[in-house]
Amino acid sequence: MSVYSRSFPRACFRSISRAGSRGFAQISAAFVGLLGAAGLVAAISISAHSSSASELGAQGNLEAKTLFESYRSTPPACDPTAPGKRVLLTGFGLFQGATLNPSGAIVANVADPTVWPEMHAANQLIPVLAGAKLQNGQYATPNGARAFTRALEIDQLKLNVCVLVLDVMWDVAGAIVAYEMDRFQPQAVLMLGAGPWGILEGGARNQTSTLHGFRPDGAPALANVPQSTYTLPAEPSNTELPMRWDTHALEASIAPLMAATFIYPDYPTSWRPGNDYICNQISYIALSAAANHPIRLAGGLIELAPKIQTNPQVGFFHVPSSLSLSNGTIGTWGSLVTSLLYFMSQ
Repeated sequence: MSVYSRSFPRACFRSISRAGSRGFAQISAAFVGLLGAAGLVAAISISAHSSSASELGAQGNLEAKTLFESYRSTPPACDPTAPGKRVLLTGFGLFQGATLNPSGAIVANVADPTVWPEMHAANQLIPVLAGAKLQNGQYATPNGARAFTRALEIDQLKLNVCVLVLDVMWDVAGAIVAYEMDRFQPQAVLMLGAGPWGILEGGARNQTSTLHGFRPDGAPALANVPQSTYTLPAEPSNTELPMRWDTHALEASIAPLMAATFIYPDYPTSWRPGNDYICNQISYIALSAAANHPIRLAGGLIELAPKIQTNPQVGFFHVPSSLSLSNGTIGTWGSLVTSLLYFMSQ
């Protein structure tokens, strides 16, 4: 049982505002042309509109495609050839007028060597030194995500960590996660999001809500809203996929740290009702990518055929949205996150 209040809405990032008018300024055709098809990965292609894909409407589909192409054309920040077990760690940026998304702040500070030490033990509460310049996880990203690379050594296990702070955007965040899973070939994928309390999720569902996405500054992205009730139409709506981690084993592994921090996350054994926002979508896409299922997003404008050879562990960790940016918060939750990375990489 978590010590955190259950009063927060159950869905990750759930907004109380529904998508309003779909009216939105047209995306510049010149911008799309400049992006072109630079940086193509052989397994990923852009196709014409198809009904057998997620659907955001014509304007939303084009915007998602443009952001994803922009991310893909950016030189990669993470090197799959660097030494160590490869780990993909993700968090999110601002949403719904919030001044902080703790998931993005936690992963951004783990990525910062001036804040987070390179070497430490698992299940150790890491103090963040006074005077450290904490990262708030807010980036004016023009392409859907900000990527970092970080080398960690936890109990002599070397980790090559690819860190993503994702914009809260339907189809864009999921496409970027699946793209990096295919390119980086991680042994473990740990995704973070803001939720009502600490939850190690048990599964994801092929289901979407009708709540719009948000831009990096937290402003509503009104065209970025699902027009369908599913993420991947090739699979029946409401299909559930279990997380690819053993939450009971992880609970036992991090028990000493939970006792030291008085943080006891929940461990649902399957998809959790109400968890149908973008956290659920990227989880479902990541689980599908790990199984090398084809992924068609944005009305078919984004098409991915992942070929992941590492059989990665994949999990989603909701952290309380009420967390503040402080040395204590980053030290405590960063310790939990890096310990999870260590045990997921065994």
